[in-house]
Amino acid sequence: MSQPLLSELSPAKRALREARLRGRYQEAPISPRAQTGDAPLSHAQERLWFVDRMYPGVTVYTLVAALRFPGALDEAVLERALAEVVRRHDVLRTTFRDVNGVPVQVVAPFTGFALPAEDLSSLPPGAREAQVRARIARERAHVFD
Repeated sequence: MSQPLLSELSPAKRALREARLRGRYQEAPISPRAQTGDAPLSHAQERLWFVDRMYPGVTVYTLVAALRFPGALDEAVLERALAEVVRRHDVLRTTFRDVNGVPVQVVAPFTGFALPAEDLSSLPPGAREAQVRARIARERAHVFD
């Protein structure tokens, strides 16, 4: 389905679209929810929870991305950066729990983050590449809890 032409929009929607296109419109910031216990699932989370109940172990919704960093990598800096992302974003520490047949979100406290690393430098380049591809395949097949 294609987007309507700017001329086809109402004046209010046209002004909003133009402001967005020119970078002069900002959405209202999302406020964090009060940390008062378990939270209900969003509609999208409920759908995924339902699919997981119907077909346990399915990884069809698992997205895997691999990044290749050129040059030297400061592992400590990368680990601190990822730890900060995990600390700041509750969704990365959230699990689902069944409470009397109703799923709820449970946010775990941030207790640190350790970046798993494998040193493949002793392998020849071809074997190193094969090992990386095998690791990506294992991660793609990994089932979330």
